[in-house]
Amino acid sequence: MMLRSIVYGLILFIGFPSLARSQSFMFQPNSNVGLRVLLIDYGVVNGLSDKLRTNGLEIKYIRELTPRFAVAVPLKVGVAHMADDLYNRSFVSADALLHYHFNTLNDKLVPYALGGVGMMREDTPAGRVQLPVGAGANFRVGDFSFVNVQAEFRVSPEKQRHSLQLGFGFIYRFKKYDADNDGVGDLIDECPDKPGLRAFKGCPDTDGDGIPDPKDNCPTEAGTRRTRGCPDRDKDGVPDYEDVCPDVPGYREYKGCPQG
Repeated sequence: MMLRSIVYGLILFIGFPSLARSQSFMFQPNSNVGLRVLLIDYGVVNGLSDKLRTNGLEIKYIRELTPRFAVAVPLKVGVAHMADDLYNRSFVSADALLHYHFNTLNDKLVPYALGGVGMMREDTPAGRVQLPVGAGANFRVGDFSFVNVQAEFRVSPEKQRHSLQLGFGFIYRFKKYDADNDGVGDLIDECPDKPGLRAFKGCPDTDGDGIPDPKDNCPTEAGTRRTRGCPDRDKDGVPDYEDVCPDVPGYREYKGCPQG
């Protein structure tokens, strides 16, 4: 419950900021799953023996919030070796982290910084609060996959419980197929090569008159539905480009001019 509250708090803090949803670009959030091998050190960071090193495994869920921010929930299992231990102890931990990407996930190299809060439970039932901070980098090796390296310093309120974790692994991004990156998947996008609006099934509305370009006879001039998107200054139902008398209401049979 505590970690769930932390995650929700981070999401609310970021607030899912509304990006400028112009017709040329609309951010599309994606989910990511990562798997890493951990090298853990309790010695050097506490000024103790350099032999207090162990290993662990991590699986992490990452949800993009904006092109720069993501929230991550890593779950870890492994062994810990403290200065007063005769034998290694096993542990499990869960964190709620905020990632800041210095590049977007569409780039080949994505360095990032991270920070958050976590809970670690060792052989004893009592949990230990930890404050992880660190940095990492994703190296693109496929359209939706990355090799990942991350260094993490875990601050503990308890004496000689700090730790350093170095992880190496793999991240897969569950990106929807969306060629024009407008947030409408190609399977339902009626204009898959032109960024558009979800309300118009992925098609643009260049003149902003509420009529998508494929159905607009005048896509660069705002008009009305009655005239299929074309201007009609005198509002007689005859578009200006067909209206011989565009400033005087008339009749279609007289090409927009009054009778007589």
